Order: sequence, then structure tokens, then C-alpha cells
Amino acid sequence: MRVPALVRLVRPALAPTAAADVLAGAAFLGGASTGSLAMAVGGSVCIYLGGMAQNDLCDRERDVELHPDRPLVAQPGLVKPVYLIVLLLYVTGVAISGALWAALAAALLANAYNLGLKKRFPFDALTLGGARAANLCIGFTIAAGPMSGVA
Repeated sequence: MRVPALVRLVRPALAPTAAADVLAGAAFLGGASTGSLAMAVGGSVCIYLGGMAQNDLCDRERDVELHPDRPLVAQPGLVKPVYLIVLLLYVTGVAISGALWAALAAALLANAYNLGLKKRFPFDALTLGGARAANLCIGFTIAAGPMSGVA
């Protein structure tokens, strides 16, 4: 698998938006330790990158005509490995975030959006907004600490 195609697939330039959600949530409650915050941001970014790759998997048929230069259209051999990459990114994100329920909600909402809700108004905006809110909750959970009952 060519790294440039994979990098293009996950659109890393957009990942700071996911990190910002977590940082904002933690800042709202007064911050968190650097280590736990780094893991939470890393988990959130993994979920985001998985969602971006899954989005391209779900849009493959449409992209044949509209975006023939996209990695999964231009290199069909990438399709099967990308399914595994998406799964690994989602699972890793949930596992390392330190905020199990919030991270799981973010991953499930991204998955629901990609699998069809993005084509159904108003569920498209509600699902994406919910995923962003879940990311914010990752930050809340990390800042609240393990004994808060939030996790």
C-alpha cells in the first residue's frame, strides 16, 4: 500500500479539528494532565481519521464519476486493506481515549453518518453534530477524572 494514497485518504490536515474539540472540553472543566490529555487527543484523532477513510469507502461508487482521482477509485487494490485500517483506527481511538463511552459514541456516530445518515436531512447535521459533541465529551471526561463517574 502506498503511503501517499493512505495519507490522502485520511485527510490529516483536517484532524486538528477533532483535537480542538477534546481540548475545548478539557479546558472548559479546568484542564487535565498532559499524559491523559495527549491520549484523549490521540484517540479522538484516530476516530476522526477512521471516519474520513470510511467516508471514502462508502462514497466509492459516487466517486467513480465525480472524483476519479480519489485513492480508492484510482487504486482499487486499496479497498480491502482500508476496511481493516478503518476498524483499527476506530478501535484504537476508543481504546486509548480514556473516555470509553464518549469515544464509543463518537465512533458510532461517525459510522452511522458514513453508512447512510449523511444522505438524510436533518439526520446528516444532527449526526455530525453529535459526533463533535461526543468529542467534546471526551475532553470533559478526561478533565473530570476517573473518580467523577463521567467515564
